[in-house]
Amino acid sequence: MIVPEKIDIAIGVPTGFVYLGEELDSFSKYQQTYFLLKYSGLLIISKEKERRFHKGKYSKSQFCLPYSAISWLINSINNFYTSPSEGGQHAGKIDMEAIIDGEHLLLNRVVSIDGTGYSGFSLNNLSRKVYGASENSRMRQEVSFTGEFLQRSNFIGLLSRL
Repeated sequence: MIVPEKIDIAIGVPTGFVYLGEELDSFSKYQQTYFLLKYSGLLIISKEKERRFHKGKYSKSQFCLPYSAISWLINSINNFYTSPSEGGQHAGKIDMEAIIDGEHLLLNRVVSIDGTGYSGFSLNNLSRKVYGASENSRMRQEVSFTGEFLQRSNFIGLLSRL
């Protein structure tokens, strides 16, 4: 499995990575930006989020998934916004799961992201450890999006053009 280096977008795009675009989430409680990059058959989602108690400081996370999983991700998110009669998710179904290019992906519908009133989605790659985790850690890569961000921003459109 290819494991790209941890990046800091403020420093610049490292050699071997291709910058694909970015989207500011101005709909959630804390300002955050999602940067999309490509690296050797992977889509990298780098998220910078303003820290709750330290204005002007940011936490950074990085999420990897196979580039070929982009259409699965878009279709899975759209299924949650489509009625069952039109082929969408059935009532009570809160997740979608797939193994794509050997990587175990899980998309969950979640009630609270960034505090009360912000529902959305959590995307997990159960095949990849969180950057900086110890060798025997069970922590896996995860990135979350508020539903309002996905519905009102251009993020899905940006993914669709990749």
